[in-house]
Amino acid sequence: GGLFHCVNAKAGTAHWTYDMLAESWGSPLIVEDHVYICDTDDEVAIFHHSADPGIAMPMGNPLAVIHMDSSIVSTPVVANNVLYIVTRNMLYAIASE
Repeated sequence: GGLFHCVNAKAGTAHWTYDMLAESWGSPLIVEDHVYICDTDDEVAIFHHSADPGIAMPMGNPLAVIHMDSSIVSTPVVANNVLYIVTRNMLYAIASE
């Protein structure tokens, strides 16, 4: 588990794959030009929404990895420009100023 794939759904071809090194129990979230995926190792990985691995994962890594306090076993949600992430212990509401 833990492989995150970007694929062409019509053609069935793979564009890139990222090994999260942990299970993901939720679905990815696409918001504008970013993709968010959470895992059971307390991390939220953020990618550019792109089939090009050089854009989605510059230098072979996500744009950012956010470390949370506990495992994340759900899909992140956005509502009213606020990103909500639920860990086993806490509900986080993340917004820009």
